[in-house]
Order: sequence, then C-alpha cells, then structure tokens
Amino acid sequence: MKQGQRRKLSVLGIGLSLLAVMAVVGCGGGGTTPPPSTPPAVAIALGSVTSSLNVGQTFQFSATVSNSTNTAVTWAVNGTAGGSSTVGTISATGLYTAPSLVPSPASVSITATSQADTSKSVSTPVLINLTLAVNVNTATVQVTGTQQFTATITGVSNTAVTWAVDGIVGGNSSVGTISPTGLYTAPQVPPSPNTVTLTATSVANSSISSTITVTVTPPPVSVSVNPTALDLQVNGTVQFTDLVTTTSSVPISTAVNWGVRSPGSPGTAASGTITGNGLYTAPNLVPGSNPIPVYVTSQEDPTKVAIAYVTITTAPVQLQISTPSLPNGIAHTGYSAQLSAFGGAQPYAWSITAGALPLGVILNPSTGLISGTPTTAGTANFTVTVTDQTSPTHETANLPLSITIIPTLNITTAALSNGAVNSVYSSTLAATGGVTPYNWTLTSGTLPSGLSLNAGTGAITGTPAVGSAGTYPLSFMVTDSGTPQQTRSFSTTITIYTGLTILTTSVPNVVVNTAYNQTVSAVGGTSPYTYTLASGSGPLPSPLQLNSATGAITGTPTVPGTYNFTVQVADSSGPQQVKTQALTIIVYSALNFPSVTLPSGVVSTAYSSSLLSASGGTSPYTFAITSGSLPAGLGINSSTGIISGTPTTGGPSNFTVKVTDSSVPAQSQTQSLTITIYTGLAITTTTLPGAIVGTTYNSTVAIAGGTSPFTY
Repeated sequence: MKQGQRRKLSVLGIGLSLLAVMAVVGCGGGGTTPPPSTPPAVAIALGSVTSSLNVGQTFQFSATVSNSTNTAVTWAVNGTAGGSSTVGTISATGLYTAPSLVPSPASVSITATSQADTSKSVSTPVLINLTLAVNVNTATVQVTGTQQFTATITGVSNTAVTWAVDGIVGGNSSVGTISPTGLYTAPQVPPSPNTVTLTATSVANSSISSTITVTVTPPPVSVSVNPTALDLQVNGTVQFTDLVTTTSSVPISTAVNWGVRSPGSPGTAASGTITGNGLYTAPNLVPGSNPIPVYVTSQEDPTKVAIAYVTITTAPVQLQISTPSLPNGIAHTGYSAQLSAFGGAQPYAWSITAGALPLGVILNPSTGLISGTPTTAGTANFTVTVTDQTSPTHETANLPLSITIIPTLNITTAALSNGAVNSVYSSTLAATGGVTPYNWTLTSGTLPSGLSLNAGTGAITGTPAVGSAGTYPLSFMVTDSGTPQQTRSFSTTITIYTGLTILTTSVPNVVVNTAYNQTVSAVGGTSPYTYTLASGSGPLPSPLQLNSATGAITGTPTVPGTYNFTVQVADSSGPQQVKTQALTIIVYSALNFPSVTLPSGVVSTAYSSSLLSASGGTSPYTFAITSGSLPAGLGINSSTGIISGTPTTGGPSNFTVKVTDSSVPAQSQTQSLTITIYTGLAITTTTLPGAIVGTTYNSTVAIAGGTSPFTY
C-alpha cells in the first residue's frame, strides 16, 4: 500500500471512531428522548333503559364507565341530582321512581355522569304516563238491563273520561247507551255479534284508554205445550197449542217451530206429521216406537224446547177438548185464539153453552176459532161445548174457560219539563192501561249529562252538569207486564238552560173587562224565585197584579190601552241571580156590532145598504157571510160591510154576518139578518070585458109585485 492511501484510511478510521463515540454519548441521556404514549379517555354508556313509565312505577337504570378504575356515576333527573317529587327520584344505584303526577312536560331526562370525569355523561328520555283502570274486563248484561262501570285515573288532576260503545261516544239504540258516568243500558235486541266493547278514554290524554267486553244476552224465555200427553186414534188429528213467556219486560218473539220425533222435523208417514201451526196428524198404522214425541222450539231462544207425547192407538178415543186456557186480549186490538179437540168422530161443532164471550168477539162454530176485536176491558167467563159426529149418538165435551181483555196501554205524558245547569231536575213519564208494573227505556238519543231514567217509575231526575246546556231529542218506550205485552213509544225533547232563565218571552193580550190569568215562568238558578216589576218598569193594566211567589199575572183589566212593563225574577242562590224580561199587554176595547134591520129590495132594482157597522176592538174590520146566503145578485164589501147589487130573484134570504177586528187575538161578533126581495109592481090586466048599458058591471084590475096595500 502506498503512503498516501494509508493516510486516507487512518482519517476514515478516526471519523468512524468519532461517530461511534457520539452514538454512545447520545444513548447515555445527553441527547433528546421520544414523548410518552397518551392514556385512553374515560367513556360512559347506559345499560338497561326504558322509554316510558306509568306514574309511581319504578325502573332500575344502569351505566358502565370504561377506561378508569373509578366506575362510579352520579344520577340526575332533568339536571337535578337525585331528582325531585315533581319529576321523579333516582337513587345512587340508578333506581328511578316516577312521580305520582304526570309532570309538565310529561317527558323527563335521566342522566348518568362519570365521577372519574364529570365532563362525561349520558342521558335518555322517559315519558311519564297517567294510568286508567276499569273495574272489570268483562261483563254480561241482559237486554234493556243496566250495569254501572267505573274508570279510575291516576297521575293527573283531570280524572274525567269519555265513554263509548263500539267506538260511538254515548252509544246508540243498536249497541246500547252509556252515560258520562259509566252507566251502561243494553239495547232491546242483542246486537250481532252479541258482544260490544265499552271504551273509557282519558279526557286529559286521549291516547290513554281501557276497554270492557260486554255480552248482551236475550231475555229469559220459557216454552210450554198443551196437551202434554194424549192417546190418539190412527189417522186422527190433534191441535197442539204453545205458550212462550218471559219474566222480562222486554218484548219477545212468540214464534215457534214444531217437530215430530226431533225438533224442527215435519214428521213422516210412519210417525205422523205436524204443520207449522201445531196441527198433528197421526199415522195410519200404530208405529213400532210408541208414544211419539212432538217438539215445540222457541224461535227467540232455540235452546228452550217443550215436548208432548202422543200414543197412537187403533181404538176410538173419547172426545176431549185439548185447549186448557185461552190467551188474554187487548181492548180495541184484534184477537184470535183456536179451540182444539181430539177423539170422537170429526167434523166437530163448537158452541158457547153458558156465559158469553167478550163484546166484539165471536166463535166460529165450524172451526172453533174465537176472533174479533174486543171493545171492553174485563174478564169474560163462559163454557165451550164441542159436539162430534159419532153415530147414532153424538158425543159432547164441555170446558169452562175465560178470556181477560186488558186495557189499552197509553202514554199520557205530553211533554217533559225543561231544566237548567246545576239545578235539580225532575220530570216523570206516565202511562195508563196495560198491566203494571211498567218498564221504561230510552230508545233514541242521550239524556243530558247528570240526568238518569228510572226504568220502573219513568222518573227522569238528577242535576244537569256544567256544559250540558242544549236541546236533547229523545225517544222513550214503555212496556207493560201483561201477556200479551204491550209497548208504546213517545218522542220529545228536553232543553237544558244555562243558569237562571226566564222562559216567558211574551204574554197574550186581553179584551177589557175579561178575566186575565197568565204566568211568567223561569228555570235555573235556585228556587224559590221572587217575581217583581223591575225598577223603572211601566205599570200593569189596572187592576192586574203580579204574584211575587208564582209569577202569575191575574185580574180583570178595566182600561183599554197598551201597557209595557218589565218583570224581574230573582232566585235564592248565593250570590243571587237576577233576570229581567220586557213584556207587553194590550187591553183592547170590546168589539161592538150593533143590531140592524136591513131594508127590503125589489127584483131588478139596484140595492144598497150601509147599515152594518162596527166599533171598538181594533180597526180595520172584516165583514163576511158565515152561513146562509145573500139574495142572488147581492154581495157584501168585506172592508165596509156595505151590501149592494141588483137582486135577480124574489123572496126572503136568511144569513149570518160575522165581523172580525184586527186585535191579537182577534175579536169577532155575529148577527143573523134577513133581506126580502120583492118582484116589481106591475098591472097584469091588459083588457077588460065589455059592458051593457043599464047593467051592473064588475071587473077587477089585477096587479103583481110591489108591496100591498095598493092604492088605485
């Protein structure tokens, strides 16, 4: 190696050595170190949560803190640690108890905050709901029956609910009605299907509701048949009768289905056959299975069945009347009942051999049908005799029977009283006839809130609630307890006024010296009322008086005129309510129609009479012919009473003139009059006979018309 090259290598080695030393020195801390790593941030998350709770309900919330050894959290409700009674409380462990009342707003915020890092928190909203509970979930109500249901709301001060039947607020006659207080009245006929849903909905929160399922059952029905057992000769016939009754006051169908050996079967040749009205015809041979059951089934309630047993025999059967009793009838309503017999030899002849049928009812001697329209209520007792065609001696059978004719059911109530909010109300539906007790039902409309109908007495009572003012169209039905049942319907309205109200807005006028009696009526407020003339009012017609206790204005006015006055009514409430009403009474002078005698007239001669006149009352007057007629060719001016024209026919004419004034109410007077029309004066003799000198002459000139005596 050359010397120059050795020097270069030496320098390179020194450089490398210096780099090595510098590296060692740097590692010893004399140089820059890398930055330490950053620890992860504290994190918090909710575990179990819920979106809504009912008032008073509890829920266990949980939260998880990560990246810290301190996992504790602080719980708050709407920013308040531990919450409060208004928004609910929460324990240190996260057990939340909802408040007893729904807060405003209803949603609260539950927040968990990390104690390791208070800047870290997490929240969730919770909606607080009120609760609505009904007293039962299911119920059974018989048609027209009632049942009281209740709904309890907690969590709000407004505990009112709205009741509906199958989604219809208040219900209707088809599904039943329900009052604002929860009194359900079943319809007269079970709906189809026969279950309805009652819904109570919170007024404070219409999204909260609860339901009750109600099954509407038909009225109880029983069925009987007559006769229940008998012997019947082959090929013989017997008329069965049925009776369908109920203990309910609800009208039922009395229709039935007949069957032989099984319900509804018309029978066979081997077992006999039966018609739709219960006429059974025996087979022509004795069946192997004897006796034969005959079924009658109620169409109202097909589970109700009665059975009669017929034993078929080849031997003749003694004549018997199989009708044990006859149904009642209703006065002035068509009646029909069939007498029946079996045995003996047909055809039968029927007769009344003692007593008498009800007036208007007769017996068909060939068929045994009793029918007609009874005219008088009461009980008729009589004896029925049936005679057969047995030879050589006819058989007879007798049976004492009676028919009771029930008076016609009628509703006597013409209208129901009106009422006022917060004032005790009472008005009664009434009926006569039929058979008591009666059952009253509301068939259409809804009673004002606060009122209820007593089904047994027909009394509508209660206190109309605030907000119930208005007019209520209503329909009612009354059902009696007779057999057959009678029903009558009645439609009316009830108007509920707000507070004290004077109902009388006008009173009638009167004619001087005529007795007057009219009452100013008021409703609402608190009775008794005090009636007076208001301060500054004009007077009543003298000497009329206003009764301070009844509001009656009575007396006999003596001075004609127009009297404007104001009546004041004060109730007994505290503070007292006072109302006034301006009224007017016009006292008319009496209408006077002086008697006159009208002049006679002559045929074909112009006639005019202005003798008819009137005074008093109120003009203008109107004149009219109300009976009879004027002479032909004459007429009367209705405004002036002048009779004029040219008569065309002679003779007397009798007629009545009526004058009517313009009073309210109008006064009128009549007068009977006669006008006689004579024919015109005329000499009817146109020639005279000849005369002989010295001989007595006698001939009369004849005249017609005019008025005797005549002067020649």
